[in-house]
Amino acid sequence: MSANLQKGDRWSEVIGRELSQHHVGIICVTPENLDASWLMFEAGALSKSLGTARVCPVLLGIRPSELTGPLSQFQATMFDKPDMLRLVRSLNTEFGAESVSDAVLSEAFERSWLSVADAVRAAASIQIGAESMPHVLRAFAEYGLPEPSFSNNAFFREGFESHAIYSIACAIARQRLYVFGRKNRKLFDKEHADFFAALSSKRAEGLDFKCLFLDPDSPPHVISVAHASPEFREELIRCIATANAQFVAAGLDPNDYARLYRSPRSLAYTVIDDAVTYTPIRFTTTGHADALTKTGFVVINASSSMGEGLVRDFLTIWNAGLPMGPIAH
Repeated sequence: MSANLQKGDRWSEVIGRELSQHHVGIICVTPENLDASWLMFEAGALSKSLGTARVCPVLLGIRPSELTGPLSQFQATMFDKPDMLRLVRSLNTEFGAESVSDAVLSEAFERSWLSVADAVRAAASIQIGAESMPHVLRAFAEYGLPEPSFSNNAFFREGFESHAIYSIACAIARQRLYVFGRKNRKLFDKEHADFFAALSSKRAEGLDFKCLFLDPDSPPHVISVAHASPEFREELIRCIATANAQFVAAGLDPNDYARLYRSPRSLAYTVIDDAVTYTPIRFTTTGHADALTKTGFVVINASSSMGEGLVRDFLTIWNAGLPMGPIAH
């Protein structure tokens, strides 16, 4: 249609003029375009232009109760086999004497339905953006969930548990730096030695540093799923020894800054002042926790409900943690 519009044309009038030659207008409505202003405008223009003809919204991934504005005045069709068959039968009546028998129509519909449904499912699998958020929030509200609270957040496609993240955290943290890791190897690499050398003075200035390591003496079922490497426990022991040496070299008591935990975890995260960076623990097909170095992660406000929950959980695990002492081999 856009190719037939001249620059400066009122597209709603052109569309109405074109559709005046037909009896039915079909609008496909998805979670992504449900609130689109252009769709609302077009639906209103169509309803005025078509007069006694019909506008048929076809709903993909939403319910009729979610329709608002001009779209809500029309009888909608769900994209499922029974409702689409009813729509096709209804459209068939528009052909009058040229309509086909119900037997022919039903046979043709049955023959075509699977390929049409597969094509729609393939289109629905394309990654969508944040436009679907309002749809999800509306659905939550419809089922009686309380009003959400909003705070700043950001999604990064990769980089969690990288040297860069630890370098940034060590450089900018002023109030608190909580690390809920596993081996924490990169944090205690030599390139961050300056941070630990200055940690005593940073603590005097108000920085609260806490780091949790997985205990190598955790129950076997915890150790077995924590990492795919068969040498994971030995690697963990070496990382804890390196951290202890880093603390001692800086004149610090490791037990003031690091503790061991023994429970499985579903998230890995770091609290940097008023921000929380986190990523879900992903598991391989063998049931082992996957590497996190190149995974995406989310940064949320520590004062949000989820942020407060993560900080609270960290401190609970910290308070129940074990001291950084000799590890049984």
